[in-house]
Amino acid sequence: MQLRKTILLVFLSLLIGYNSYSQTDNNDCFYLRVLNRKFLKDSLLLRPQNYLQGFCVLTNGVYDLGINDKKYLYHRILKITSDSIYSCYVFDTVTTLKFSIHDDIIIYLSQRKDGATGLSRYSKRKRQDYEFKIIPSKKKCFLQTAKVCSNKNCDQQFDAYQYLTAFKDFFPIYQENEQDFVIEGSSIEKIKKED
Repeated sequence: MQLRKTILLVFLSLLIGYNSYSQTDNNDCFYLRVLNRKFLKDSLLLRPQNYLQGFCVLTNGVYDLGINDKKYLYHRILKITSDSIYSCYVFDTVTTLKFSIHDDIIIYLSQRKDGATGLSRYSKRKRQDYEFKIIPSKKKCFLQTAKVCSNKNCDQQFDAYQYLTAFKDFFPIYQENEQDFVIEGSSIEKIKKED
């Protein structure tokens, strides 16, 4: 009887220890750090506004990507693991692109201004000045959606994903009547999924 209690206690201890480790491991999240090699020593406070220094790619954020010479515009990051990044077009829900830091990655930063679009980019292969690294974190590595209005009266609100641009900010992307829009300052531009 005493042996049975000891075995049960050891088993429960192992089970509790395993569950604690699993929960800690599952609570970790990851982000992709894009960092100018000149700033490797001072990388603690990366912000989207410091594009020359670097920036972070976060889950649920929307980015224009180039992976192995193919463009993927308006792609939302669904998940980042220790070795892979999963994404899809902003309003899709199923992964259509999986890549790793070993792929040829280009992150385009849209330079939208009054409806005109240009692209600036940070690239792993073309610019050896930038390091692409997946970093674990117990802190925030997920971008929340925002609420936006499509008219001045704000009689209808929409959930919007945040789209990283070169103008030191995120622009909201939302869907209304099965059409996709990006808000740039006071103008609203229709966007579409690329095939």
